[in-house]
Amino acid sequence: NGNNGNNGNNGNNGNNGNNGNNGNNGNNGNNGNNGNNGNNGNNGNSDSEDDVEDPSDIRLLLIPIDGSVAGPGAANSNSVIDNAFAGVPFHWLIAVVDQNGAALAANGLFRFTWSSHNRIEPDEPGPSNPPIDINWDYPIEGGAGWIPNFRFVDCGVFQFTGMARVRIGEGKRTYVLRVTSAPMRFHPRSYRIEVNQQPAVAGRNASYTYFGQPFQASLTVTALNGEDPPAVATNYSGEFAAADAHQLTVAPAEPLAAGQRFSFAPAVFEFQSGVAHVESASMTLACDSPTEPESRVFNYRVEDRYGGYGQIAGPVLEFRCGRLFFHDIYGYTGQTRRVLIDAQYYKDAAWRLNTDEDVIEITSPDLALSGASSVTVEGAAHRFYGGKLRGGAEPLQVSSAASLEPLRFTVSLAPASALNFFFVKTAHALIESGPDSPDTLVPVILSRVLYEREIVP
Repeated sequence: NGNNGNNGNNGNNGNNGNNGNNGNNGNNGNNGNNGNNGNNGNNGNSDSEDDVEDPSDIRLLLIPIDGSVAGPGAANSNSVIDNAFAGVPFHWLIAVVDQNGAALAANGLFRFTWSSHNRIEPDEPGPSNPPIDINWDYPIEGGAGWIPNFRFVDCGVFQFTGMARVRIGEGKRTYVLRVTSAPMRFHPRSYRIEVNQQPAVAGRNASYTYFGQPFQASLTVTALNGEDPPAVATNYSGEFAAADAHQLTVAPAEPLAAGQRFSFAPAVFEFQSGVAHVESASMTLACDSPTEPESRVFNYRVEDRYGGYGQIAGPVLEFRCGRLFFHDIYGYTGQTRRVLIDAQYYKDAAWRLNTDEDVIEITSPDLALSGASSVTVEGAAHRFYGGKLRGGAEPLQVSSAASLEPLRFTVSLAPASALNFFFVKTAHALIESGPDSPDTLVPVILSRVLYEREIVP
């Protein structure tokens, strides 16, 4: 049956059907009529030549295409992607070209190989081969194939490998082509933000923040893929995640009034297994002049350089414009005089005692004296009670050595005090010299407040 090639072992010279002298080397066959069919002695019913693997003049291309493209005919250079969102479908364009990049009229099948994706980074943590949502065989017709809606669910840099068996034009030779895609970087599609934002003053009767007073928020940011519903991108960690250059922005939901300023200190992200914790994001809402109380909401937004983002509105915060009212001081040299302070806030166009204030603490370093070098301030730290600071054990006080001349000075907040977000009404102090003779009666200025009333216009 040598003429038909149906049985390679029964070629014209049976012993040569499997013999390189005839079957494998067609041109050397002892029977010229059958020599050209030597290669098909092993292919049974086929009359084409043996497969040619990885020829130097034919290439297989595997190109990722944006998922908005409808088909291979619509693909162009602008639709090619090298940075993709995890979990968001995209397409693969398969192309068979010659060594110059010109398309060939090839027909056949493409298949992702078993090790269809290899992780380049990150090394840890997470699985090395997250699942992919694909079928196996895809047709190649006219030199091109189209794999729609390919979805890779986790983050990282990966390469994909595949192979194709094709014939060119009307030829009967089968070419086996292999390809490895360019590295693809898969990023989070979005971020989920959880915010814990607290007022700076959490008192027994009210919680609020003074204008100009720093307040804090802690955040948990979770990287999500683009599935529906989204899943946590557990592969998103370490240096790989840090390279995405995340930015956290915080801004008031409503425009600021004239004379108001908002500032925010940038936060650092460190993702591990798809989650980052921002322990202390500090911000301030300040005002240049007395301002009525107001409530504010702040929007928190996380964004990376590839367009993945998340946003959430924080809870409502109340803001009050505060002032420290230092009471004037009068006494004699050698006496100790207490420093009396009221915590006020601006409401209904007037400064009023802030009876809710029982959190703010003042220490002696918070106070500054100006105008008399012989006067000192001392005492333990004290908190306001009902908006008033009146003393107690080791009260805040000023004292002076004996002097023949009156001492005039002021008491206010020190420039380095952390309480400088308050407006201040400065205290004016006068310390006069005492009588020369101990027999002379000396007026006693009591530091205890016997009666006090606020006059409201």
